Amino acid sequence: MSISTLQDFENFIEIFPNIYRATFNLQFGPLHWPVSIFLINVEPSNNIWILIDTADPDNISKFFTALTQHFLKFPNYQLKYILLTHDHFDHTGSILRLLDEYKDIKLVLGEPESFHTNNKNVNGNTHTQQLATVEGKITVDKNRIVMIKREKEEEFEFFNVLKPIFIADHTLEFVSNNIGSISYLHIPTNCIMVGDSLMNLSTSQCSEPVISLPFTSTPSHLNSVKESIKNIARLDVKIVFPAHDHSQKGLSINDVRAFANTLKT
Repeated sequence: MSISTLQDFENFIEIFPNIYRATFNLQFGPLHWPVSIFLINVEPSNNIWILIDTADPDNISKFFTALTQHFLKFPNYQLKYILLTHDHFDHTGSILRLLDEYKDIKLVLGEPESFHTNNKNVNGNTHTQQLATVEGKITVDKNRIVMIKREKEEEFEFFNVLKPIFIADHTLEFVSNNIGSISYLHIPTNCIMVGDSLMNLSTSQCSEPVISLPFTSTPSHLNSVKESIKNIARLDVKIVFPAHDHSQKGLSINDVRAFANTLKT
C-alpha cells in the first residue's frame, strides 16, 4: 500500500471527533514507512490544541505546511503542548522549530529512566535538558519541559481528556533512548496513540497492512515490547493508533488482542 494514497498524506484530517492525523513518508534507503502526527483539540470551546510527536527531520517543511493549512480553519487557536511518545528522531524532528515559532508552547515527556542535564546556558541563564536522538542531541530549555511521572499522571493539565499511560516499565530502544515510552488515551473517543509500541505496515504496495513488532536491539527489549503489546491488549479501549500505520482508521482493540495472543515471551 502506497503512503501517498492515504487520505491524510501530508495533510491533517479528522479521523475521530477532535482527533486529527497527518502521515508523512519516512525513508530508510529503499524502504518507505508512514509516520503519523496527531493533533488533538482538547478544548474545542477555547480552541486549545495538543500535538503528539513532530515528524522526522526530512519532513519538517512539509509538516509545517500541513500545520499552517490546518490552523487556517481555526482562527485564534492555541497550540499549548507537544507530547512525545518517545525520543526517536522520527518523532522529534520539528521540536526546535516548534519551540521557536510557538513561544508559549511546552514539551511534555514521559518520566525517563535517565535523562541528560547540563549547566550550559541557553540565552544566557537557563539550565537545559538534552534529548538523545539518532540525529544527535536536541537541547531544550528546562523551563519549557513538563515531565509526566509514573503514578502522578493525573497532574497533567488535560488528564481528563488526554490521559497519559505508561504501557510498561521500559523504554523502546533502537539506538539510544532516554525518554520513557508513553501512550495517550483520548477519553472522549476511547482511542489511544501508542507511538512505536507496535506497527501496522504493508509489506508491499499491493498488500494490506499487517500488525507487527517494532524493531528492537536485544532479546530483552523484544520481550519488553511483547509485554507492552499485551498490556495494550488488556486496556478497555476502542481503537489503537500506532505511529507507523498504513491504515487510515487505526487498529481495533480486538485485532490487537488477537495479535497479542500470538506472542510468546
